[in-house]
Amino acid sequence: MAKINDTTTFPNTTPALDDFVIGTDVSDTGNSADGEVVTFTLDAITKLGGFKGIQVFTSSGTWTRPTGVNNVLVFVTGGGGGGGGGTYGGAGGTAIKRLSVTGIASSTITIGAGGGSSSDGGSSSWADGTNTITGGGGGRFGTSGGASGGDINLSGVVGNSATYEVGSFWGPSYGKGGAGTGSTAGIVVVFEFS
Repeated sequence: MAKINDTTTFPNTTPALDDFVIGTDVSDTGNSADGEVVTFTLDAITKLGGFKGIQVFTSSGTWTRPTGVNNVLVFVTGGGGGGGGGTYGGAGGTAIKRLSVTGIASSTITIGAGGGSSSDGGSSSWADGTNTITGGGGGRFGTSGGASGGDINLSGVVGNSATYEVGSFWGPSYGKGGAGTGSTAGIVVVFEFS
């Protein structure tokens, strides 16, 4: 696997088509193995050859494969839970999956709602007939949302009475767990490549 902008241990090579760029070592003081923070950035993804575009779903709908798109990187996050009665909702989980879509014309996208007062958040999903990728909704009693079907499955943050609100993979924007009706709906983001 090629790594961008780190010449101390790894050569600064152009990624192969099947490489996945996780992030960029931005400090220029050595390699990431010595404890430096490697950030996950949109800039790092777009440096990968063949980047075509992004589709963002904040409401349920259908992803349709654009001409020339053969691979996607999908992020699926569930809605946050809504706390109440002394409980605090947990954040939605996030599943991340790289897919070849040469045989997939479209996918059904479901966006989980944020939980109302004392109710669970809804699950979000990508379902193309072969692959189902799910980010589970956060729970009303502070439980975190799970995730399934991804190459990486991340649980949401557990509800927290000290902060009242907890962010998901996306921070406080999508899939946030909150007290009362402070939760937010989930999101599906699709990065498209040739």
